[in-house]
Amino acid sequence: MRGKHVLFILVIMLSMPLLAVPNPSTVGIVQAEDLRPESSPEGTGLPSEIAYQDLRIAVYAEPDTSLPPYATGGTYTDNFENVYNFFEAMGYEVTELTTGQILAGLLVTADFDVLVLVDNLPREDITNNIMDFWLGGGSILSFNSAIGFLFYSGMLDELFTGTFQLAPVAVPGMWAYYMTDNTTVAQRHPVTIDFVEDETLVDMNGNITIWNNMDMPGILGERLIPLCMHNSIPTIGYAFAYDDPDRGGKIVQLPGTCEVLSDSIRALTVAAVDWLAPRPKARILFDLSHQPYYGVDIWDPNANFGDRFYRWRDLLVNRSYAFDKLTIDGAGHLTPDLLEKYDMLIINTPDTNFTTDEFNAIGDWVNDGGGLFVMGEWNFSAFAYSNLVVNTLGNLFEMSLFLDTYYSDVTPTSLGTHPIFESATTLGYAGGSYVNFTGTAYPLYVDGPNVIMAANTHGEGRVILLGDINLASSHMEQAPGNREFAINAANWLTSGDANILVYADTSEGNHDPNENVYTGPVAQALCDLGLKFQLHYSILFFNLALQEKEWDMVVVDNNNHGISSYFDELLAYVESGGKLIMATWGYSSSLGDGLFAYLGYEYAGPMYDIPPQVHIWDDGHPIFNYPQNHVGTYYNASSDFGYGVEGANLDTLNNGTALAGFDMTPGSDNASIILGAGGRAISNAMLLTFYMDDMDDSTYPDAVELWEAEIAFLYFERPMLSDQANIEYEAGTTGHTAHWTYTSGIPAFYVLRVDGVIEETGRVIDPSLLISMDGYAPGTYTIRLTVFDRALYPVSDTFVLTVTDSVDPTIDSPADLSYVVNSTGNELTWLVSDDYPDVYNLYVDSVLEDTGVWSSGALVVDIDGLDLGLYNFTLEILDTSGNSVSDTVMVRVVAGGISPVVLGVVGAGIAAAVIIVLIIWNSKKGAKPE
Repeated sequence: MRGKHVLFILVIMLSMPLLAVPNPSTVGIVQAEDLRPESSPEGTGLPSEIAYQDLRIAVYAEPDTSLPPYATGGTYTDNFENVYNFFEAMGYEVTELTTGQILAGLLVTADFDVLVLVDNLPREDITNNIMDFWLGGGSILSFNSAIGFLFYSGMLDELFTGTFQLAPVAVPGMWAYYMTDNTTVAQRHPVTIDFVEDETLVDMNGNITIWNNMDMPGILGERLIPLCMHNSIPTIGYAFAYDDPDRGGKIVQLPGTCEVLSDSIRALTVAAVDWLAPRPKARILFDLSHQPYYGVDIWDPNANFGDRFYRWRDLLVNRSYAFDKLTIDGAGHLTPDLLEKYDMLIINTPDTNFTTDEFNAIGDWVNDGGGLFVMGEWNFSAFAYSNLVVNTLGNLFEMSLFLDTYYSDVTPTSLGTHPIFESATTLGYAGGSYVNFTGTAYPLYVDGPNVIMAANTHGEGRVILLGDINLASSHMEQAPGNREFAINAANWLTSGDANILVYADTSEGNHDPNENVYTGPVAQALCDLGLKFQLHYSILFFNLALQEKEWDMVVVDNNNHGISSYFDELLAYVESGGKLIMATWGYSSSLGDGLFAYLGYEYAGPMYDIPPQVHIWDDGHPIFNYPQNHVGTYYNASSDFGYGVEGANLDTLNNGTALAGFDMTPGSDNASIILGAGGRAISNAMLLTFYMDDMDDSTYPDAVELWEAEIAFLYFERPMLSDQANIEYEAGTTGHTAHWTYTSGIPAFYVLRVDGVIEETGRVIDPSLLISMDGYAPGTYTIRLTVFDRALYPVSDTFVLTVTDSVDPTIDSPADLSYVVNSTGNELTWLVSDDYPDVYNLYVDSVLEDTGVWSSGALVVDIDGLDLGLYNFTLEILDTSGNSVSDTVMVRVVAGGISPVVLGVVGAGIAAAVIIVLIIWNSKKGAKPE
């Protein structure tokens, strides 16, 4: 999740991969306001660093502030360490990357979510590396003058590629410098989540970059999201967010050189990295290290032709995949550690053989769930060796290329019902080698008796072998079916170990939230939670997948097509113990009677032709509180996408529990969200995906949050935490540890409170959680540990810590002494010590003359001014536990002319480091010690 979500991410996350749920990444992301006192006794106050520590940030560390050749002016600074230190202090996973490290290929989306350009420009040698990162789905946080690179690189629009766009004097441009202190927030957005619209940011001032709000909106359209503007000049913008649905990752541009990070910039920066961080459906690696014939982009090393798969990459990235290139030259780099980061590997016509270790690593990786896409070519001289390499790899999976036959003009039979052909009725091809298969491998696409493409499953993983490198290439992408095939292949290959099956449909031309089902609310919710899933938008292919394997959960988002013919299959799935979340317009279908009755309801009517308000009936239920607390009593959909039937009243049966309805007052026949099937199914009587309003002002659409909450509630088991017995120990001793066992499939972070105050926070990695209880002062403490999973479900344990202190303080015994009346400089000095000192009492002849606070060291009493006579000085010292000790010294004051007899010498030469408490006491004046 993002912003106010987690899953970290451990964001506490959750990377939730906020919900860094995974993400886990990053759990993917939790903030203090998510820990709601009304839903959890833990209250608020979670440090923000926990929320974001799973997000992985690269700060470009380049001290050279001179202009690269492509720049045409501007001033630049080297304040990147200020930003690095800020992120580190906030608890992020942050790394400084130098120009050399980026040139060496270290900037990849598998290791970093966001690249920060701190008022500096990438050096000319690495502009393509940064483009690879952004085009592959990585995001950019740009400060101040780094905006010039956004234009030059073409990130903001390919129209600007090669132009720096800094506005010289009297010449129009897209950015410039401006002295200002008049900055206001343009709109509520995840980046401005800590501010309100039209709020003035009083601490954002100075000579900072501005952007052209007169021309850019017309060029960039909805991709440009103004965040901060001049409060009286509408053509001047200061900060913007950017999200292109067709290419690349996200971008946020902020003003300021970062010499000083103001409070406003800090808040915007923290929120920006959470919004920027991608939560991908899967991660894909394209191998350039073995000298393929085709590359992705024109600048790719080792490839004979570079710009061949850039359209495929763009299609995948903007369907929530992350895409990296392995650009290192030579074999031996496909190691288990590298492959573990990815879900899919693309190899085409390698002209360098793989090492034995690489073959083994690929085989093991596929067996564990990896998806491998291998392409050869027809066997003329340019590909003779590479086809041999392909066959050595293919033989691991019982497939190979025929080296003596090829096709160039064929009439393939119609495509079958394999998932890679969803919505594809035919493929365009350019010729290649036929494929041989044995064992469990099977043909996908045939030309009479010959096989053009084959596949196999291997353990949890999946493999495709194709004898043509052009099917997914850029110049064949427009051929009928090729585009769908290229997308479907990634969906299938990356889902071998997925446990969730999704059906989500839309209608072409409606421009509804599911226009791109891979980025629609259901897909976004699953990605935020870090959950792997296989997605279909054709009910036929969905049903085939439903029968193919056992799924832990099925999610149905049916907005347009008729699916009632498959209600019986859904019923059989739920009856077998599966978990189902469904939203459909087809509740009136008689074909659904068996399914609906099993799920706890029946159709009551009438249907709604516009999205009705959904009122929360059970506001304490987790789906309205975790991961996001819905502030308010209802959900609203202000946009109608014209589907005709967009909701239906349901009558709850005895085996169903209504959680929400279409009226404020619960009734027997107006339910809209029903929990049934023994707690294994949630049915939504409205088209949930259309509820894109933000009623709780979280800056995220309610549809995403509610899908996320329903999925998290059903899919994840509630966390469990063992009890810790009360602990008691003697102060000053060590080795005292509280030990809990935490059970959760998605552990995220813990918060330790001592007497209600947060004492410690951290990530939960191991189910055995050990926290030292050493070092507490004597006393009794209430210790409460709360552990959160990436869906922000808390579980707590409380115990009492008692620290005792049975050791008395120590005090020496100075010798009795005498001094001549009216002489000065006379003192009594005691050396006192205790680990927990508290108060002292000074008695003179049994009368309390003074009390105060003491500390270990020398305690000195000024005894000048006494009359002739004998005095009893008694010093009593107590520690915080009430342990005490005292000592008495006799002081005699004698007449002048008589040599004083020193009855004792105390502590001559006390070290300068000893703490001295000086008590000035005068019996004649009756003065109190000072």
